[in-house]
Amino acid sequence: MHPQPAVSSVYGDKVVGRYTDAYRIARVIVGVGKLVQILGGVAFVITLPIGVGIDFTTRNDFGRMTLAGVFVGGIVLLITWILGVFVSALGQLLKANIDVAVNSSPFLVDDQRAKIMSLAGAIRNA
Repeated sequence: MHPQPAVSSVYGDKVVGRYTDAYRIARVIVGVGKLVQILGGVAFVITLPIGVGIDFTTRNDFGRMTLAGVFVGGIVLLITWILGVFVSALGQLLKANIDVAVNSSPFLVDDQRAKIMSLAGAIRNA
């Protein structure tokens, strides 16, 4: 016996578009979180030469401004990294919520679910 072909709902195309847009937004949120983490690392790298430069030009108590630059840069790095993790986590939570909605939607068939979740290539390759 062969499985019967699934018949999609008349609402399937509209639902596919809605969920595809939702996944796109979730991916953007995850990307913004990663960008915040990268910018924190860039800010840390920028503060190091500033501290060294101030130390070099003032020539007072060498190392004090370098240490201050490392400290300030480290604080900025820590805050932006944590903020980036939170933003990325929100995007991942949104993806998980969309997964549940897509999986339980009565308007979709399995092929549409796989396409929306970007699993179509994974299913074919399995």
